[in-house]
Amino acid sequence: MSFRRVINTVWILAAAVGAGSVRADGECFAGYRDTTPSERTTMTAVLETAKAALPAAPTGWVILGDDAVSVPRSLCRDVEQRPWQYTFTRYYQRVDDQDARQAAIATAANAMAADLARKQPQLDALMAKMSALSAQVGPAAQAGDFAKVDALNHEIDAITKQYQALLDSGDAAARNDALAKAASADLEMSIFVSVNPTFTTPGSDAAAFPVPAGAQSAHRWTTTRGDVGEDNVFVLLGRWGPQSDGGAPPLPRPGATPAAAHALSVRVVADASRIVATTDAIRFDSLASLLK
Repeated sequence: MSFRRVINTVWILAAAVGAGSVRADGECFAGYRDTTPSERTTMTAVLETAKAALPAAPTGWVILGDDAVSVPRSLCRDVEQRPWQYTFTRYYQRVDDQDARQAAIATAANAMAADLARKQPQLDALMAKMSALSAQVGPAAQAGDFAKVDALNHEIDAITKQYQALLDSGDAAARNDALAKAASADLEMSIFVSVNPTFTTPGSDAAAFPVPAGAQSAHRWTTTRGDVGEDNVFVLLGRWGPQSDGGAPPLPRPGATPAAAHALSVRVVADASRIVATTDAIRFDSLASLLK
């Protein structure tokens, strides 16, 4: 079995922009232009600094993908004078215990198969009863004996419930679910850095998190990837202005070009046991230096 990277798609940046272009939400009325070499150099330098501020893979983990920075090559003139949004994301995956995870999943699958084999004779007997009763429904209906049809359907429903109860009996399914969940836990983590995000808000159940040096605020909350719980830490750096919908756009830095970093958000997604150490390993002082 190979483990497939699953990217958590629950982004808190509601107006996220791809690496190919910078644009306003919706239609671009003023048209697009190419970013200049100087602008791309500015954005690349910002993202290289952000990349260098992120921690290396922990022991037993690897960084997925080419881990390269990519900057917008075009922008909508509607937003030309505002701070431009661009991003860098690093994905990590654990590789040191894949054999153990695979063995746990195989053990669970074998237990489920053995449990089903023990139940199969009883399941087959119940299925035979349902088939025999179902075969009587049609002739009874054709004969107009609807009382018998109702009685047959009642018996079929009762046997169906017995069938399902037998399938669900015992703890094999629960043990299988627990092992599968454990095999997926603490397997992946991600760090998203967004430069000049156009809209920011933490999760609805977010609690305050210790604010790293150089940052403005930090929050923590839990999300779910499949059946696996993951913690999120969301850190804001720079100056932000409130807006009516509860979000906060970045405030431009005086004298800085739109391509420069005016404000930053960092989102860490990791297992609860790893989220604090991973966040602490980020060089927020280096990120803050981009805003000076």
